[in-house]
Amino acid sequence: MVPIATVIIPVYKVENYLEASVKSITSQTLKELQIILVDDGSPDRCGEICDALAEKDSRITVIHKENGGVSSARNAGIGLAEGKWLYFMDPDDVIEPETIDTAIKTAERTGADMCFFDYELVYKNKKRFYSTLGTDKELIKADSTENLFIFCHSFSICMGVIKTDCIKNKLRFDTDLFMFEDGAFRFGLFSQVASFAYVRKVFYHHIKVKNSATHKIQRNIWECLLRMKAIMNEYISLYGYPENAGAVTDNMLLFNCGMVMKSILCDPTEKLKKKLDKIYLILTSKEIHEAAKSCRREQQNTPGRIISYLSPVNRLTSDIIAIFYMFHCYLAEYTNVKF
Repeated sequence: MVPIATVIIPVYKVENYLEASVKSITSQTLKELQIILVDDGSPDRCGEICDALAEKDSRITVIHKENGGVSSARNAGIGLAEGKWLYFMDPDDVIEPETIDTAIKTAERTGADMCFFDYELVYKNKKRFYSTLGTDKELIKADSTENLFIFCHSFSICMGVIKTDCIKNKLRFDTDLFMFEDGAFRFGLFSQVASFAYVRKVFYHHIKVKNSATHKIQRNIWECLLRMKAIMNEYISLYGYPENAGAVTDNMLLFNCGMVMKSILCDPTEKLKKKLDKIYLILTSKEIHEAAKSCRREQQNTPGRIISYLSPVNRLTSDIIAIFYMFHCYLAEYTNVKF
């Protein structure tokens, strides 16, 4: 059987969720699938579960490798991909049975190189709907800064199918990024697609797991965010991007600052004094200052859609700084930072 689509699932410490996730793939209405499970050196039973699943379904291939992170696991899968279309799936989430078939048919009907769809967040039996692109358009061309904003602010690479040729010999996930690797990859992907389609249906169910990479405490996360921005700027220098694409990298830096500060504040190994020192240094850094300045300038020159993205981020950043300074009189005597 020649696969129409390849599904790549990086697997690490998800033994309680893996079988349900893979079942949602093997139960797809599109049967011509190549399913690659990449056991990223998981210390639990994930490797055994992968092998057992492969014995039951000949479409499943298992890669066992040393732990290298989600980026290296996805890259290992890309190297073996045979399908015309590529789909990345997280190992603790599930999708609807018609997801891949509908997305591919929509992309082919519209002539798009990628097709996004909507998702919902599932946490403690509560569900919340999210629009992945936030637009009524079915087909969007990859030809403007505005559309680059839309593309980069999609929640995850898992919310869409991609033509394998757009990735196979051109793009890989950066293995030095333990966070924000998805954002850097999506930014690079924009330069390789001519257009992307959008199905306004909830196909993806994102199961919020407390100990997943997205939700656990990450150290050096600020340095990781700066690297993401550097990678994006490198893509701009290598490939064709719309004018003012640099404003998107600045926006992404500001947009993800909330995750950085949340990670710092939730770190149980640090005292409050040190946490506040770190946050202050980040908010007053040259990178934040230049990014905010760039986004304000772009607001003055660009109408409509981009402002709708930039305004909340700028207000959020300003509010965070304002709140921090509200407490500086009380904190000054307990911190090393000179206010």
